[in-house]
Amino acid sequence: MRDVSDQVRYYGLHANPVVTPELNMPAQTAEQTDRELLRKDCWANARHAYGTSFIFQRRARRLRRSLHLVSYAGIALPLIVGSVALSFGTEFKFWPILIVVVASLLIGQLAVSLWSAMGGWLEKHAYASESASANDRLARRYEELGRNPPAGAQFKIQYDLLGVDDENRRDQDTRQEITAKERRYGMRVALHRFDAVCTTCDEKPKSLKPTDCDTCGNF
Repeated sequence: MRDVSDQVRYYGLHANPVVTPELNMPAQTAEQTDRELLRKDCWANARHAYGTSFIFQRRARRLRRSLHLVSYAGIALPLIVGSVALSFGTEFKFWPILIVVVASLLIGQLAVSLWSAMGGWLEKHAYASESASANDRLARRYEELGRNPPAGAQFKIQYDLLGVDDENRRDQDTRQEITAKERRYGMRVALHRFDAVCTTCDEKPKSLKPTDCDTCGNF
C-alpha cells in the first residue's frame, strides 16, 4: 500500500481528517493507536479517490461533448445542403456560397474525426467514465470504513482488501497522464468535499472556483 505521506504529497492535503475528531485520551493502548492511524488512512484515501473521481468525470464530460459535436456536424451539414437543394433547387441565389461554406466545414469535420480516431477519444471517454465510477466507489467505501470501523482484526483485514483495489486503480489511472492542472482541480474538489485546509494557502475552499493558489487553484 502507498504510504499516507505519498497521498498527502499527491494532493497537498492534511493527513488528519477534518470530519473525525481527535481522541484526547491520556493514554492509549497500541491497538487503539493503530486503529486511529487506520481511520486516518481511510479518510486520506477517501479524499484521494474522491478527487480522482472528479478529474475523470471532468475528462469524460469534455470528451463526450467533443464526440457529440463531431458526430452532429458529420450528419447535419449534408442534411442542410440536401434540404436547401430540395426546397429551393440548385438555382438558389446563394447556392454557390452555401456549397463553399458547407464544404469547408465538412473538411474541418473530417480532419477532427481523423484526429479523434487517431487520438483514441472513444477509448479515453470509456476509460474516464469507468474510472470516475470506480474511484467514487472507492471513496465511499473508504469513508464508510473510516466512519464505522469493524471491531478487532476485521478492521485491518478490510482495510488491506480495499487497499488492493485502490492500488490497482491508481496504477491504471497513473497511465492516463493526469496533468498538474487536473491534480490541482481534484485536490480542490477533495478539500471542498471534506472541509479540509489547503497546506499552501491555508484556506478551506468555499467553492470550486479556482484561485491563484498553486496547490488548490490555477486550473
